[in-house]
Amino acid sequence: MPRASEQAVQMLDRLEEVRANIHALSEQLKQHSSADAANPPSSPKSAIKEEERQIEDLQSQILYLRQRKEELVKKKVRAPLRSKREQKTPVRVTPASPADEREETFWNTPGATARTLHFTGDSLLDEEIDINDVSASSFGTPAVPPKKADKTPRQGLLARHRPSVGERVEIAPEPEDDYDEDEVESVLDDGEADETAEPTVVFQKAPLPSPPEEPQAPSPPPEPTPVAPAESPVATSSKTTPHRQKVRVTTELERIVEKMWATVGEIVMPGHPFDALGKSTNKSKPPRAKETMAYLQELSTHKPTPASPSASSFSSLSGAAPSGPGATPTAQQILTAHMLLVLLGAPGHALTLRVLKDTLAEKAAAIGAGGAGLMGGSAVTKPVYGCVAKRLLKIERGAGEQVVKFDM
Repeated sequence: MPRASEQAVQMLDRLEEVRANIHALSEQLKQHSSADAANPPSSPKSAIKEEERQIEDLQSQILYLRQRKEELVKKKVRAPLRSKREQKTPVRVTPASPADEREETFWNTPGATARTLHFTGDSLLDEEIDINDVSASSFGTPAVPPKKADKTPRQGLLARHRPSVGERVEIAPEPEDDYDEDEVESVLDDGEADETAEPTVVFQKAPLPSPPEEPQAPSPPPEPTPVAPAESPVATSSKTTPHRQKVRVTTELERIVEKMWATVGEIVMPGHPFDALGKSTNKSKPPRAKETMAYLQELSTHKPTPASPSASSFSSLSGAAPSGPGATPTAQQILTAHMLLVLLGAPGHALTLRVLKDTLAEKAAAIGAGGAGLMGGSAVTKPVYGCVAKRLLKIERGAGEQVVKFDM
């Protein structure tokens, strides 16, 4: 019995669950039935009508867009309307006013003919100006032109102002502010020194050694000397006046000259009284580029004495060239001065070693110095390598030729 009662209880429980499930399903069925009643399914005819209506709407839109397109195309193709040309009003010609006599005279009067510059010489490079009498007032007032009858030939003027062998030649120093634009002539120029300028470095030429006196022979009776035809001043000046080389003084040139006095000053002027290194207060400063080049030019014109080639001494400031029988400059000094002049006058202050050796060889042959014999070295290479050892010059060795230049 207990087992039958348990089975009856289980069956009642299952029955309750089934009833609840039936109730839930009936509720769902009611909801679905109400939804289907609100939206009944459309028939095929109504669907076809809806499709046709949409097609008509689209066709109407296409028609409207085509009309709009045609209107836009017509607007672009249409040419712009030409505006009527306005008739130009004729310009009235005003009668010309009567001409003014003064204005007509002014415009019709011919001007003065242009004056042509006439030069006395054949070359503009040989023209020189006499600036010996230049005063402070002459720059503001025009100079009086010289008369044609009083003209002096240029050659005669040069011969008259050329200094003699024993004459003192003074070189006025240039102002420090304007030395970049001055030009240095490789020969001494004549001119008066300014009293207000700095002290001038003066070099004197040494008197030539006098030949030994010979016993005087009884003088023969004077014979009439034939009168030689006088040479024209043009021919004389053409023989004695060489072409003068000019070098522009620049800051670089001044620096080279300062280093030259500091390195080879004892070679070109032994015992010089200058303070090249700036360590002494009693000595004066070395000469500037203009005076130095004039001194080197004068030194290069000397010839060494064959008997004593090693004797050289320049002991005083006023004695630019040595004085006395045993004070003649040596061949090394002369060749060194000539080499420095050639380098200072070369473009860029530099030359190839081959050209420099050829120049020194010609100079050595001119002064009588052999190819060998300068203190055991060559007369040509001794000045070059001596300045290289003093660090005044340097030799640049590249792919091409060797170039000698100043070591700055």
